[in-house]
Amino acid sequence: MNLKILVNKWNTKYLILALFGGCISIIGYLIYALDPIQILIDKLLTLQPGSILYKLWTFPPYEILVNVYIFNITNSGRFLAGKEKLNVTEVGPYVYQEILKNTNGHLNKNNTLTYKPKRELVFRKDLSPNNPYEDLIITPNIPLLGISSYLKDNYGYVINLGLASVANMVKSKPIEHLTPSSYLFGYDDPLVTLASTYIPSWIDFTKFGILDRIMALDNADNTVTLHLSNSILNYSNSDIEEILPNSINTFNGSPGLKHLGYSDDEKSRCNTIQGAFDGGLFARNMKENTTLKLYRRAFCRTVNIVYENKNFTNGGLEYYQYRLDPNLLLNNISDNKCYCSNNKKCLPNGFGSIAPCYYGIPIVISQPHYYNADERVLEQVNGLNPTKEKHDTIIKINPYLGVPIEGKLRVQINLKVSENLAVSNYKPFQGMMLPLFWLEMVIDDTPFYIKIVMYIGKYITSIVITISCVLILLGISLLTLAMLFIFYYPCRNHNLKNPCDNRIGYSPILTVPMQSCRI
Repeated sequence: MNLKILVNKWNTKYLILALFGGCISIIGYLIYALDPIQILIDKLLTLQPGSILYKLWTFPPYEILVNVYIFNITNSGRFLAGKEKLNVTEVGPYVYQEILKNTNGHLNKNNTLTYKPKRELVFRKDLSPNNPYEDLIITPNIPLLGISSYLKDNYGYVINLGLASVANMVKSKPIEHLTPSSYLFGYDDPLVTLASTYIPSWIDFTKFGILDRIMALDNADNTVTLHLSNSILNYSNSDIEEILPNSINTFNGSPGLKHLGYSDDEKSRCNTIQGAFDGGLFARNMKENTTLKLYRRAFCRTVNIVYENKNFTNGGLEYYQYRLDPNLLLNNISDNKCYCSNNKKCLPNGFGSIAPCYYGIPIVISQPHYYNADERVLEQVNGLNPTKEKHDTIIKINPYLGVPIEGKLRVQINLKVSENLAVSNYKPFQGMMLPLFWLEMVIDDTPFYIKIVMYIGKYITSIVITISCVLILLGISLLTLAMLFIFYYPCRNHNLKNPCDNRIGYSPILTVPMQSCRI
């Protein structure tokens, strides 16, 4: 059998078909190997001006609700007379919506992003079972008790005696009757008026509202810089920590909290905010068992949340469930030593001082209803009923996109009242930890278009593999079919009795005829 070079009109068609099949196979392999769809998605979901993620981050589409529960004193007369322990009932919720805008965002040369967050609380009458403008509550006089406790802890007897005289002169009482709106957002108090007039460098406000003072820190002219890539943080004790993308690099120019002893030579896990998240956006593609830190200026410290488990929503979206670190407010462990400021006696377990951020007044945070707190403190007040379901913090984060899909962040604000012998008109309160109110920040639903992005992330790998396999198999099938015709049917022509009698030209394809063509 002789090797011949033949060509006909069929060979050309099959050659084109073979080339087409080969190209399809190559494209399928490149899609699998390079994953251009994922590259495009990663580009769109990078936190930089112009990307989809940046637009969502600038004006977060989440409905963040803030439920406020106030502790109302029900036996003020008998308590002040020393006849009964303090009784409180929980009033609320008064529901507000937090509206967040991240403004003036710009990229820096060191792969960081700087911006200014702005927050606003708007009352949601449609969701509030109570009216904060009409209800009446009985509460401790926070300015009187707070200023007195501050002076007792920091100044001598003479100064405290002077406060007692001023308090009697302006007729300050240890109990206030207020509307919830006034209590939270501001009312006229004679001690605050005097302090803001004569000591404006200390008290820089003319009306006092406990939630207003907390929000004032978050709404100050804060400048935040975020990491956009991974890095490593070295602490002073040779401890190291991985810094994840989208976490804080500096807050108002500092990577740590100076009121907790941070300096270039003294970096610890409890005084460093570098690597913390603001709670709205986390790192993409997070690993399981990653412990996260949260920071808002109103917290006056970082708040750790720890990984609990992996689960899926009813719609099939994956999430990591986090809870508040059970060691967060344990003041007798080494990781929390910097919270016992200036070598003062630590607070009982379950409580954390945020006084340095609030004019030195001994404001203290805890979990609601003293959940996970020292039981001896819980016994000081009647009416507190801590339970895990109602008072623990839980956050569910989609690891692909790094956004919360559901969350309930719960924190309580308390006042630690010192024993001030110079001021006698609030003696029953002295030495107590007073519960004031607690907040529940809620994300219940994920916006539709964020769900779409998460679903794309969920199925993108399967989609890419499926497309690649289909293209590769189709290309191989076409290539195989073409080669069969080219190699096994080189002389086929149904219009001739002898298919070899109509040979024309030459083919670049070497073929082995299946039958001998004799001339």
